[in-house]
Amino acid sequence: MSPMKRIAITHSPSRLLNNCELTFRQREAINPTRANEQHLQYRQALQDAGYEVRNFEINSSCPDSVFVEDVAVVLGEFVLLASSAVPSRQAEVEPWRSVLSEFAEIRELAPDDLLDGGDVLKVGKQLLVGVSRRTNVNAVQTLKSLANYVGFSVHPISVGDCLHLKTACTALDDETLLLNPAWINTRQIPPLRKIPVVEAWAANILRLPTGILASRSHPQTNEMIDGAGYPVQAISINELEKAEAGLTCMSLLFD
Repeated sequence: MSPMKRIAITHSPSRLLNNCELTFRQREAINPTRANEQHLQYRQALQDAGYEVRNFEINSSCPDSVFVEDVAVVLGEFVLLASSAVPSRQAEVEPWRSVLSEFAEIRELAPDDLLDGGDVLKVGKQLLVGVSRRTNVNAVQTLKSLANYVGFSVHPISVGDCLHLKTACTALDDETLLLNPAWINTRQIPPLRKIPVVEAWAANILRLPTGILASRSHPQTNEMIDGAGYPVQAISINELEKAEAGLTCMSLLFD
């Protein structure tokens, strides 16, 4: 892959999405047609931002397969394959091995490690790593060894009332976080500017070369960050949000 080429890896929503794992949201019926339409809009937004979007359907029998961010962590020349704490998601990782090896060298976790990619946030050359229901301390130590090799520092962050670190905290730029301070231990965050959300679920935005991709479900937060100088493109993902989706979790980005 050319160093200048941007690739976005995505996976179409499974026909079994109504059987997805849920932890912090009440189960609601998901309209598969609408979910697919919204995923197409999401992919178009990535393409408009300069990414070559490569969409797959290699895990269609897995209800949560649309959430490709959880299967791996991209660290420059390396891709660290994840290991899910949830039995229904454990089969998702292996089919991605050959796909992801096209872009970077594959690395593995240790046997006792549990890690979801949704717990790993890159902010410049820092990695904020959520210690959550899906990611354990063992995995943080393994990730630290690899991250240090490629020049990243690692900062473990305790995650409380949400699924992943990125549910509660994402980056607006290399010095600024958008976050819900009620859901994570903010005292563990390194010195960075912090902007609290207005709506509780609004912290998961996707930083793109053209600006910030956000959900239309959170208009007050979107208006606030747009007014703070971060141009916002809002799209509808409310059908996918019924499956605990966010903007980051539906793609793996190679920049």
